[in-house]
Amino acid sequence: MENYPRRLWIAALFSLIIYGTAIAAPSHVARTYNVRDGLPSNSISCVAQDGNGLIWIGTWNGLTFYDGYRFFTFRSGEQSGELSTNRILDIYPDTHGNVWFVTYDHKLGLLDNPTGHFVDVVKFAENEGFGDYLAFRFYPGAEKLWVDTTRIPDARPPYPEPAIRTAPIR
Repeated sequence: MENYPRRLWIAALFSLIIYGTAIAAPSHVARTYNVRDGLPSNSISCVAQDGNGLIWIGTWNGLTFYDGYRFFTFRSGEQSGELSTNRILDIYPDTHGNVWFVTYDHKLGLLDNPTGHFVDVVKFAENEGFGDYLAFRFYPGAEKLWVDTTRIPDARPPYPEPAIRTAPIR
C-alpha cells in the first residue's frame, strides 16, 4: 500500500506522456494520382519541386507539372518537336525558373518556364563542349549545374563510365 500513490503518480505521468505524444503527432494525408486524374502515364522516372512550388514529373509520356489542382504535360511533336522523345529520365528546376531535363535518348533539354518555351540547347551544348556527348543525370552545384555525360562514339551499351561535365546556370 505504501507504493500505491507512487505507482498511481507514475501511471498518470506515463498516460499524460502517451496522450501528449498522440496529440502532438502531425497528421498526414497521402493522395495517389494516376492517369484518371490527368497524369499522362503511371510510369514515373523522376520528381522535383521548383521554387514556385510546382511539382515537375518526368514520365514515360512527357514532361509534366502539377500546380496543386491539375496536371499540364509537354509531349514530343505537340510543341514543334521540342522533346525528342516523351520519356524523361531526369529533371532539374534551376533557381531562374528554368527546367532542365534529360530524355530517354540522353539528350539535354531546357524549358524556359517563365515563357513556356523550349530553348534550343544544341547551340548551347556545342558552345559548352557538350555537342558530342549524351546526358544522363544532373547534380546541382552552388553556381553551376553538373551534367553526367559520356562521349557519343563511346556510347554503346554497356555505357562506359560517365564523365562529369559542368555548365553554368543561365
